[in-house]
Order: sequence, then structure tokens, then C-alpha cells
Amino acid sequence: MTRALGILTPDKGQAAEAVEVPVVPEPEIPQRPPAPPPESPRTEAAGYAAALECVRLVIAWYNRAIYLEERSPSPDRERLDSLISERRACVTDRKYLADAEASEVARMSLVYGRKLRRLLEECPAEWGASQLTDGINGPASSSMRSHSF
Repeated sequence: MTRALGILTPDKGQAAEAVEVPVVPEPEIPQRPPAPPPESPRTEAAGYAAALECVRLVIAWYNRAIYLEERSPSPDRERLDSLISERRACVTDRKYLADAEASEVARMSLVYGRKLRRLLEECPAEWGASQLTDGINGPASSSMRSHSF
């Protein structure tokens, strides 16, 4: 038998022999997990719009609460300062939202959705839930202009 390029070939007049070639396993290359699919612009826009609406409604709640507290027969200055401070934080978050990553937008949507539900549960009976957004362009807005952010 002659050996050509590592393969056994029979000599003239001889039958070929069966040769076992050992199987060499492929080296294992660690696989990275697939990257999550990028969000489509439509999905990102919808998430941003939802987060923005949650923040807007929370700000509206604070505007209404400030308006009512200022016009109460005996306004509680400490509560009023707290409401103004909370509203200011919401306005800051609303500004931040425009440049936030999609994951941060989703987180803010959840945070402000929960906050809105909690505020609505604490809503005084004389407000009525529908009144939260009624005064956005009315008296609560003028109250908002009287306080610096």
C-alpha cells in the first residue's frame, strides 16, 4: 500500500483496506445569547406617548391639588409646599423623558402609572376623578404659573 496525502490507496492488484479515521471534535466556541430585537420606531413612540401621558396626568393631579389647597379656607402651607415640590419633580422627569432610552421610558411609565393610581385612590371625594383633567387649561394652569419650577 502507498500513502498519498494521508489516504491509503491499494497497490496494483490489491484490494483496498478499510481504515478508521478518528473523528476530531470541533472546538467549542462559546455562543453569545442573541441580542433582543430592536424596538420598532412605532413601538418606541407608543411607549413614549404612554409614559408622557402618565406623567402629564400626575402633573395634572398636582396642579388640581395645588389649586384646591390655595383656595381652601385655611390653606396648609406645608402641604402646599410639598405638592409644589412633587409637581416640580414630575416636570423635571417629563423633560428627561424626551431623551431617555426605551428601557427608561418603560420604567417611568410604570412608576408614573402606579403613582397616578395611588393619587386617584387618595383623591378627595369632592374632586371626582373626572375633574383631574378638566382644569388643565383652566384655573390650575394659572396657579401653576404663579410658582417657579
